Amino acid sequence: MLDVIRPTKTRSAVVRHLLSFAMMTVLVAIGADAQELNCADFQRIPNGLWIPIRQLLITAPAGNVLIGPGNAFDPGIPFKGIDFATLLNAKCE
Repeated sequence: MLDVIRPTKTRSAVVRHLLSFAMMTVLVAIGADAQELNCADFQRIPNGLWIPIRQLLITAPAGNVLIGPGNAFDPGIPFKGIDFATLLNAKCE
């Protein structure tokens, strides 16, 4: 019988942070332009999410991305190939 190794919450969090860092590095390398993100266009709420305060058209490696107040971005979770929250954390804090 095979033993199944299940990830722990701590291991999952470490992996998520490493993937987030790797994703940010790759996005910067392939041209996701953090310069295009203006900190004044986003609000960071207490739970760590970033919310756009108006409609924005962002140029991304895969094409244009339209985001707005209905979107919320969490670090480590890319949207249309861009980890907005991680980029905003690095630029705006």
